[in-house]
Amino acid sequence: MYLFRDAGGTVLYSRSYDGTAIDSFFVSSASNAQESLQKALTMAIRKMLEDKALQQALLSAAGSWPALLQAGRRLAGAVQASRRR
Repeated sequence: MYLFRDAGGTVLYSRSYDGTAIDSFFVSSASNAQESLQKALTMAIRKMLEDKALQQALLSAAGSWPALLQAGRRLAGAVQASRRR
């Protein structure tokens, strides 16, 4: 679940993002699981980045720099975490 709040703590946007990776594997292994997880996480982050309502909420909060910076840090952290996997 992604929550975006303004500096006062009011929720400006809330949504869950999911991602799936359906692959046919005859032999399960850690590398197959890692690949599937990476694909699913990439899909979920892509959905988040393409979410027009989230973009609008971020733009509407442009006057609230602390909240905007916090949201940016969380998004950057999610992207970095997906790359480490």
